[in-house]
This record gives sequence, structure tokens and C-alpha cells, in this order.
Amino acid sequence: MINVMRKRLLVILGITMGVLVLCVLSGLTGFKERQTIPKEMQKREYGTWFWTSLFKVTPEYRDTVLRTAQENGITSIYVAIDPYIYIMRLTDEEDRKRYTELFSTSLEEFIRHAHTYGIVVDAVAGQPNWVEDRNSDMYRIAVEYVKTFNETHEVKLRGLQFDIEPYVLDLYQENKKSILVRYLDIIKDTTEILKDTDIEFSVAIPEFYDGKSAGSPQFFFDWHYGYTFEHLIHILKNKPNSKILVMAYRTKSLGDDGTIDIAKDEIFQANRSHVQIIVAQEVGDVESSHISFYGMSKEYYKEQLSIIDDVFGGEKSYAGKAVHYIDALRELKD
Repeated sequence: MINVMRKRLLVILGITMGVLVLCVLSGLTGFKERQTIPKEMQKREYGTWFWTSLFKVTPEYRDTVLRTAQENGITSIYVAIDPYIYIMRLTDEEDRKRYTELFSTSLEEFIRHAHTYGIVVDAVAGQPNWVEDRNSDMYRIAVEYVKTFNETHEVKLRGLQFDIEPYVLDLYQENKKSILVRYLDIIKDTTEILKDTDIEFSVAIPEFYDGKSAGSPQFFFDWHYGYTFEHLIHILKNKPNSKILVMAYRTKSLGDDGTIDIAKDEIFQANRSHVQIIVAQEVGDVESSHISFYGMSKEYYKEQLSIIDDVFGGEKSYAGKAVHYIDALRELKD
């Protein structure tokens, strides 16, 4: 699969217990900084999600979150805008207008303060049921809101991220191909809507969209046959600065079924395009202990992130990492 890539030997020293790692990876050119980010903010991305409703964010809490992000080297925060979509479902026009103004003001203040910490902000939205017919307009509400916000505010969102995850639906198991086609229709239409804007577009996906497991089949979409990840590359390659955040959640970076093992195919495939890959990690309290650093030391977590950077650092498509999520990151043991 990588016959056009020259191989290089990466030696990683200094890991716990003196581990010596030899990795055969491609030797393509390094990461190119995004030109749309202010020069003072240009660095390899380290993003995080912020799910708290902006209606509940006090100035004190906001500053605590941003200070924590800065102290941990976070460069971008993905702020949830799903509350706005619920606002649009209000039947009273005056209520919709009032709550929209309150929400936008809160978002504007969050972005303004984030910039003082050297952090850029993306909007993130998405629900699994967006692929259902009854919710077919939800994604457009999010897209139009981000466009309008940037057109009407001095401080701006860098981009929009969709975290839709339709594979958690019960109906997915019996209708994988049709559900994934609906999902890709959403992504394709969004790239068309954002085509003439400088709003960056990204999508968060599971690691199995590359076909490594039965979770994602091959199918035809837009005259191409392949797995979901291949279709996403084909769609997003035409949108400058587009990114795919691969949820390669593991508590070990090396070895079989480690983060690098499950994310390398996405990195290698994206190397042939202009699409950038963010490798995401989990620190929240989840049932599967092998996928989350919850309860572990921050030192061990940082060691694993460092390995990811060292191994993927020379790959063209590797744009950085992300952690799910900022409040859980605050809880890691010192």
C-alpha cells in the first residue's frame, strides 16, 4: 500500500523502562502551517472539545478552562454550538431572536478571550440522528449559523467541525451502507456551502472508517468505490485546510492495536491528498479502560502523546493531536 513511499527508520529513546522503538514509516515532507491562522498562533495543532453549553459558562469558569488549556499547550478549542440548533426549534419568533443573541454574545466573548490565550476556536456540532429524514435540515442550521456569525462579528470562528457518529444508532447495523451514504451527503453538501468561504471544515470519525473492521463496509458514493474514509478524503480534498480527526482512542501508542497501529492507515492515505489528519485521544471516564487515560497520570499521558508526535511528525498529512475533552483533561493526576 505504501510502495511509493520511501522508508525511514525512526528511533525513539527515553520512553519508560528504556523502550527502543523502530518504526518503518514513509519519509514525506513535514507539516505545512495553515496560512489562515495568525502568525502568533501558528504551531502544530493540539485541540480539545468543550461541551458545556455556553449559556452555563460564567466568566470565572471560562477563564479557568482557557487557563487550563494554555497550561497544557492547547492551541484550539472545539466549542459546541448544538444549543443554537435547539433554539431554532422554538416556535416563538421573539424567543428565537432573544436566545440567539444571547448565545452569539457568549460565543463571541469566549472566542475573544481564547484569542488572548493564543487559542483559536472552532464550532463543533452533530448528532447521530442527523442522518434520519426527520432531522435532514439540522446540519444546514449549523453551517448557516457559523457563516452568519463570521460575517457579523469582529472576532471569528476558525472553522466548523461535525461530530455526527451515525454508527451508534440501532438502525445502523442493518443499514450501514445507506446510513453512511446519508452521512457523506451531509459532508459533501457542507463543503459546497463553505466552498467560497475561509471557514475551515473538519470531521471527527472513528478509527474503523478505513475498513479495518466490520464497522464500515465498502460501497459506491459519488462514482467512487471504497470505505467511508476514502470517500471522505475524496470529498474534503477540494476544501482547503480541511481536517479529519481520527478517534484513535488507546492508552498505549505503540504495539498491536495501539494508537499508531490503528491510525497509520489514515495517515498514509491522507498523505496522497491535501487533507490533514488530527489524531485524537480520550481522557474521559468511559467503560473501556484500554481506550481512556482516565485515572492515569498526566506524565504517562504526555509520554504517549510525545510518541505519536515522534512517529507521525514527518508525515505530510499529520497536523497534530486532540484530546477529548478539556474538563476531563483537568482531572488527570499530576
